[in-house]
Amino acid sequence: MREKGILFSADMVRALQAGRKTCTCIVIKKFPCTGYKWAGWITDSTEGKEIGNAVIIPESQEIYDHTNAVYAKPPVAIGDRIYVRETWQETYYRNTDVWKPLYYAGNENKIWIDDDGKMKWYPSVRMPKKYARIWLDVTDVRVSRLNDVLYNTEAEKEGFADVGCFLKYMITKYVKKCTDETINELLHTWVWVITFDKK
Repeated sequence: MREKGILFSADMVRALQAGRKTCTCIVIKKFPCTGYKWAGWITDSTEGKEIGNAVIIPESQEIYDHTNAVYAKPPVAIGDRIYVRETWQETYYRNTDVWKPLYYAGNENKIWIDDDGKMKWYPSVRMPKKYARIWLDVTDVRVSRLNDVLYNTEAEKEGFADVGCFLKYMITKYVKKCTDETINELLHTWVWVITFDKK
């Protein structure tokens, strides 16, 4: 079992806390959006590093032909634990003489003051593992096209009110210049669909 930190926005943290979010989608940047088809998982290989990898192949090739295959290693595996990295701050409690974390999700409308004035929130990427308050046990990892995720129950499991909100979130997160062409490309993007149980 491995422990892996994954960044979550404040909205997603709130969805986790409310029990609405039971999976997350992460774009597989190594996989081309078009011209390839799903070939499966590598379960046996002469190169140990390939075992457990997902693989896609050109649409014109047979499944067993990996001549021009593209491999990607999943960020987590079934049985791993994810600790949520979120926007945070650290404050000193004089009465107990200890430093403790504060979390933006749930405190976003509050103003915190210390000796230097108004405190700034630290981005989730800077949150240390010791301050993680939400842990998730990975129950499933699979590969899908984002377009397929949008039109099945995974979109609801992402913690959004509807499919439109989920798509808007993915566009904001992954599309730098939003055009019809880039949105269409995003819809055909391959993603990891990671399902988990909150502990």
